[in-house]
Order: sequence, then C-alpha cells, then structure tokens
Amino acid sequence: MRYNNKIAIKVLLIIFAALFNATAFAAQNTTLTPKVEDAKNNTSNPSAIVEPSKSTKVPTALEIIINQQKAFVAYADFPKIAFNPTKPVKNPLTVYKLKNIVHTLPILDGLTRLHLQTLSKKKSVIAGLNIWKKERKMLKRKLILNNYKSLWFENNILNSAKANEILNTINNAEAFALRPVLYKASNIQSLIEISKTKIKPEWLKIPNSSQILNEMRLDDALNQLALNNAKLELALTHASFAYSRHASSGQIIPSSVDVNNNVHPVPTSTTAILKNIEALNKPGELQNWLELQNPQDSQFKALLAEYKIQSTKDQEYVKPVIISKGKTLKPGTKSKRIIKLAMRLEQLGFYSKTADTKYPNQYNKYIIAGVKDYQTSKGLKADGIVGSITIRSLNYKKPNRIKALLVNLERQRWMPKKMGYKHVLVNLAEFRLRIVEGGDVTHTARVVIGRNKFQTPIFHNKIRTVVVNPYWNIPNSIIYNEMRKKINSDPSYLARNNYETIGNISWEKATKRYVPFRIRQKPGPRNALGRVKFLFPNRHAIYLHDTPSKSLFSRSSRAFSHGCVRVQNPELLALNLMGWSKKRFNSIVKSGRNSHFAIKKKIPVYLTYVTAGVDKKGKMQYFRDVYKRDNAVANAIGVKQIMQQIASRNKAVNEKSTTQINSIIATEKTKNTL
Repeated sequence: MRYNNKIAIKVLLIIFAALFNATAFAAQNTTLTPKVEDAKNNTSNPSAIVEPSKSTKVPTALEIIINQQKAFVAYADFPKIAFNPTKPVKNPLTVYKLKNIVHTLPILDGLTRLHLQTLSKKKSVIAGLNIWKKERKMLKRKLILNNYKSLWFENNILNSAKANEILNTINNAEAFALRPVLYKASNIQSLIEISKTKIKPEWLKIPNSSQILNEMRLDDALNQLALNNAKLELALTHASFAYSRHASSGQIIPSSVDVNNNVHPVPTSTTAILKNIEALNKPGELQNWLELQNPQDSQFKALLAEYKIQSTKDQEYVKPVIISKGKTLKPGTKSKRIIKLAMRLEQLGFYSKTADTKYPNQYNKYIIAGVKDYQTSKGLKADGIVGSITIRSLNYKKPNRIKALLVNLERQRWMPKKMGYKHVLVNLAEFRLRIVEGGDVTHTARVVIGRNKFQTPIFHNKIRTVVVNPYWNIPNSIIYNEMRKKINSDPSYLARNNYETIGNISWEKATKRYVPFRIRQKPGPRNALGRVKFLFPNRHAIYLHDTPSKSLFSRSSRAFSHGCVRVQNPELLALNLMGWSKKRFNSIVKSGRNSHFAIKKKIPVYLTYVTAGVDKKGKMQYFRDVYKRDNAVANAIGVKQIMQQIASRNKAVNEKSTTQINSIIATEKTKNTL
C-alpha cells in the first residue's frame, strides 16, 4: 500500500513540474517594459519600474539600456536587491529574461556579474596563472555574498590606481627573488587596455530599430566588454592570491620535490587578501602590504641582499680560476698550483694582492689566513690545509651561488613566521645544532646526521622529554638487515654488546618491517644512544641523542647515522633545556637508572636543510649539498631561467675576462722560479 502511495505522489509531482515549466515558458516570452511615470511615483519599490505585458517581440540589449536611462533607479540605493541567477546562462544577454532578475543594474554591470558567476568556477581565466582550489572557493563565496559586486571596478570603471599597484607588485617581484612571469603581467595589461573602452554616448540616442542594432552589433560589443571586465576582475584577484602565497609560503609545496621534507608552510589567508584588496585604497598601500608578505626575518633579508649583489655583479660571471687536482697543499709547500690558489682566493674575496706584490708560489702566512677564512665561511674544518674537499669547494663555479641563494630563499619562505622565543635549530647541511633565544645564538654543537641511504628528514616539532641512561630499542629493519646474521653466527653477540631480548627469537615470520620479538640495548657507556636522548614524538622515529662514537665529530662531513641526529656534548644541551646544574646531571648519569624527565615548557625544534646562510657576524656561508636536494628545488622554481636572464643582462662569461686571467697566469709564471 505504501509503495503504491509513493508512486502516486511521484506521478503528481511530475504533473505539477510540467505545469510549472509551461507557465515559466509563457512568462519568459513576456516583454518587460518600464512604466516611467509609475517608477517616478514609486521609487521606494524598484520592482515597480517594470511591468510585464504580452508581446511577441523580445527586447534587445540597446532597448533595455534606453529604457533604463529613462527610468533608472540607482543600484546604490538598493544594494541588497538580489542579483543571483539560479544557474549560469549560455548567452549573457538573456539575463534580462530571467524571472528572478530585478531591473536595477546597468546592463554592462549585469552582464559582467553574470560572466563573473560563470568564470569564477574555472581554475583560472589566464592560462598559467593558477590558484589553489581553496582560494577559488573563498573567492566564489565572497562574490556570492556580495552579489558578484566587483573589487576592482566602480560604476563599470576600473580603479586604475589599484590595478596598477598589482602590476607594480608583479613587475617588482624579482626584487624579492620571485619571477614576474608567474603572475602574467602582460596578459593583465592587455585586459586593462580593453577595459578602457566605454559605452559611447551616441549609442544611447539610437532609435528603437532592430535593423540599426544589427548594423551596430551593439549586443556583441557589450557582451565582449562585460566578458573582458569579468576576466580582468578575476585575473587581478588571482594574481594577488598567487603573489601572496608565493611570497609568504614559497612557490612550491616542499614535499612535491623532496619526499623527506615534511614541512607544511602556512600562506597568507585568502580572507586577509580579499579584505585588504577592498580596504587599502590609499596610494601604495596595497603594494606595500603585498610585498610585506615576504619573510621579514634577518636571515631572509640577508640572503636577499646577497642575491641582489651577486645578480648584478659582472665579476660574478668571470670564469673562475680552477685549481687542478694534486697533492694536499700545506703551509711551507712550494707549487705552481699555489699561484692559482691565491688567484682563486682573491676572486672570492679572501686574499688581496697589492700592486707591488706578486702572486706567491709558496704557501705563506697570507695564503694560510685566506684559506682558513674561506674554510670557516664554508663550514669546513679551518686548518689552513687545502685537501680534496677544500679544492672541490674552491672550484665551485660562482654562478651556482645564485642558484644556492635562490633555493635557500625559497626554503626560508617555508619556515614559520614565529619560531618561538627559545628554540633548537638543526641545519643538516651544516652538520650543526644551535639554541636560539630571543634571536641570539646561546649554544652551538656539531651533529652527525643520517647517511645518504638513511637521510634525516626535514620537519618541525617540540622537544617534550629528556631521557637519561636511555635504552636503545632497535628498529626492525636494523634487526633484520644488520643483526640477523651476527646473532645466528655468534651466540654470544647479544650479551657481549649489552643487548637483551623481549620474547623468544624466531626468524620464521620475520621481515624487515616486522620482527616477532624485540631487542634493546641496556643503558651504559657503550649504548648506541650514549647517556642522554631528547624526544619529540614523530612518525619518523627521529630524535637527538648522545653517542659513544665521539671521533666522528672531528670530521668535516658527518653523515653516518641511520637517520637520528647525534649531538656533540649533549649534556650541555640537557643542562640548557632542563635548567639543571652539571652536578645534578652527573648524579643521574652515575645512578645508571633509565630516567625520563618532562620539559615544563616544550621547546620547538626545527630540522632544516640550508645550503646558504648568514652567520651571526653577517658573513655569507655556503654548505655542501650533502643529500643532493638543491637541484630538485632549483628546477621547480625556475632557477635556470632566472640565471639565463641574469647572464644575458650582465653579459656573462666573456672571452675578454678569460684572456685576462690566462695573461695574468702566464705573467706570474715568468716572475716565479717554479
């Protein structure tokens, strides 16, 4: 019975819908003709302006304009009158035949809004100017709430001053190491030029003649102008979105170029962008606000200043003096290679040859000082000895400095705006840990990071716990891949290395991801984690810890671990974070007990990968790309194209500079007895 009732209801609904559509179709073929006198006498009711009357003739766009000019109630007087078509229409000129549109808008404004409704659903109105789905959603919501009212036009006239501020911001993007081409300035400029077209006054004087309308093609002209204005509206807003996002959080999503990068930068909110586009009307305000979305920290500013210097210096593109491979150069050594060493140090600003001094062929005190300064700037061991690592660094071509600067400016955008008054900063590429308090470095330590096969990931977290006399719970992969053979071949292996098992040893179901028993190393001086570890729970099972292998800290390149970060002098880090005395720490260590201590105020920790930075004295430092991560970032942000532009602008690597260098080398060879 219930089933039959449902069928009956459905049939009635279908009949009712058919009747409703027929009525709507009849209404659509009704001409809306304004009654001028009625409108004048009843201005408080905008709907009184129009009155349906049956006619076979459908009004043209021009007829509507003429009638509206005769009896038009200003849109400003009725800001809340709905302009919300139930669905986009293929031909915007049919907007005035829609039942739910009230005739209170000039036709150009109405058409523009209808185009906005349709275009706002698309990814972008200009190819290549892409915005995020979230941004598109927020903009659409804003447009709907405002009845598709423009942010950039007023009374169908473009706010040229504000639009030019967007263009100026885009064209000045290179000053902040961003590419103007990403924001399609030339396309926006073309749309602006078209938008300057206005309805000609004589159009409104043309009599009601469909023949003249066809000759003038006014319907098409209005439609194209409205479409252009809608495109320009969205293009300006989209460009603002893209620039703000790139400036505040980077041009790329970090994980898209590096699976080991788990940082999630937070861009400027879309709400804030829309709010400021609307609110900032004084000259220069909008451009200033947009450019302030770039990082304001000292590290970013220093990198940007260096980038500007390097990208405008012609000598940056002089072919570098290459030091050939050979024996290690030490103090007291005599070699013709020392001439090239001195010349290369001079190119890099670490050695100065006065007019009355020739380039030396002996490793003297001035060369030693220059080499040590250079090694310090690169994070190398400053011993004044030029071995293979130092030579490789010296032979590093200078144009790659621009690459390193651009890559690390991008990385700097990924960092949070507020890092905390006190935080721990680990630069994996530098093999160094720092404690920063109020912007000042209060403690530094060397670190050992994961070797290439077990790269230490990049992420941000908070240190919550300090563990003294820790157990080392050995990962399944290490048990299966590295310990299995040793355990099977040597029954005393576990006891001899202070390991203990939890559960019975069985390899039948074991894999590198699953082992049906646990092995851990007991606390003690030989424990792989040393005497202390610092925990910040994360899915990578990464933490900071001590190590019994102290000798590795003396090496220049320190990528030896399974992924965790080993810290030199970890007791100093513990004392700093916990506020303990050395005496208290030592007493806890001597007890031998596995002890966990919660940090009252969790300390932010940032595992970063920076290959170019500035030290506390403001001196530039470049570090070896130990994990080879720079290229992926460089390719993604278009470093090659930027360097080509710079090289073209500065007339890079010319034959004249190469000839000059060869001439100097030849002259010095004749001066010195080699």
